[in-house]
Amino acid sequence: MAVFFIAMAFLESAVVVYLRALYYPEGFAFPLVPMDGKLVGTEVGREFATLVMLMAPGLLVTRSLLERFAWFCFGFGVWDLFYYVWLKVLLDWPASLACLLCSGALLMIGSFVLEPWQVMLDTGTPAPFAFFDPQQALAVLEQYRPQVFPLELFLVGAGLSASGLLWTAVRMH
Repeated sequence: MAVFFIAMAFLESAVVVYLRALYYPEGFAFPLVPMDGKLVGTEVGREFATLVMLMAPGLLVTRSLLERFAWFCFGFGVWDLFYYVWLKVLLDWPASLACLLCSGALLMIGSFVLEPWQVMLDTGTPAPFAFFDPQQALAVLEQYRPQVFPLELFLVGAGLSASGLLWTAVRMH
């Protein structure tokens, strides 16, 4: 399955390469160039198709709702991770490690439910982290530090995530 998600990530990153060549031939910059309405509809359809492709393998290999969710998390994590790896190879972007935090979390959740760490180790998914410079990641994160941090919202989200993982662990054992 990892090979499927890695190949899918290449297709998604190729779309970004084409869109950048069409809309930003001089290089990506803000403000964003508006897209034609038909292309916006196509993009929304492509994103929906991506979600269907991320869900399909889990739907095919298990009947357990929890395992289907875990395969979706694993697939999304591998896809997202390699999406950025391919963008790095094709466009030399992104410059930081920050974008991989979410994919890493999804990989851990999926792997925890399926086979703790085994899925990650078998697929070699930690290897792409070698592409990113931690110093650059910290510099980019420093630029995006919020002026006000919503601690209460963060604690609610972290609590819900922790309780969900605890509930999953209890159900598995």
